[in-house]
Amino acid sequence: MPNLSLTKEQAEELGLCEKDELWIEGEALGVEVYLARHNCHIKGNLDLSRLAITSLPKGLRVDGDLILDGCALIKELPRELTVGRNLYLNNCTSLRSLPPDIKVAGYLDLLFCDSLVSLPNNLKVAKGLNLSACTSLERLPSGLEVGEYLLLKRCTSLKSLPADLKVGEDLDLSECVSLESLPSIRIGKDLDLYKCRSLKSLPDGLVVGRHLSLTECSALKSLPPDLIVGATLDIRGTQVESVPPTVKVGGKIFA
Repeated sequence: MPNLSLTKEQAEELGLCEKDELWIEGEALGVEVYLARHNCHIKGNLDLSRLAITSLPKGLRVDGDLILDGCALIKELPRELTVGRNLYLNNCTSLRSLPPDIKVAGYLDLLFCDSLVSLPNNLKVAKGLNLSACTSLERLPSGLEVGEYLLLKRCTSLKSLPADLKVGEDLDLSECVSLESLPSIRIGKDLDLYKCRSLKSLPDGLVVGRHLSLTECSALKSLPPDLIVGATLDIRGTQVESVPPTVKVGGKIFA
């Protein structure tokens, strides 16, 4: 790990002070020294946001939140990384992938990681996964399971979703302009497909628990006859001229 330093303010946030024995002649404490001191096990939160780090040690365990927002030089995360709460990687613009054995107990945020090209197969996210504006991401891995929401807004290279995708609550695919198809999936709450202008059809067996927005899906011409929407259906800006009588919509249809 490179010999990088924490500022005085960041070190104080980590519970250190000028009286700490590892604070030498008033200089900031190196990141690698701090992690080594704790045997790569941080019992609370670890905030390394906007530091010029390029790597982290293998087996790093953070019981609270791990915050790496704005770490623009980091290209990969270590093997055996375990985060007890949430992992924030927003604006990690050089990050290309995640390790296959990563474990995150809470939310995983990767907003604006525009070099990200892949995620590990069978990735499980207990709460929410935010991949919005990951503009190089063309596909999602097989076996992906997200307990709450999956946000893919403005993932402009994304073309398809895995057939075995599982999303507990909301799926936001708005402005995924290259998205061509969807698998037959069941969404617990809302499915947002706003401005998915390459989407020409919806799959048979699609079930949306609450709201389905197809607004400005300009290539979409028809709806599957077995579509089920628990609340509202919005087809404004599409080429859909009529809703099949077999489609079940629990609330209003906006056309």
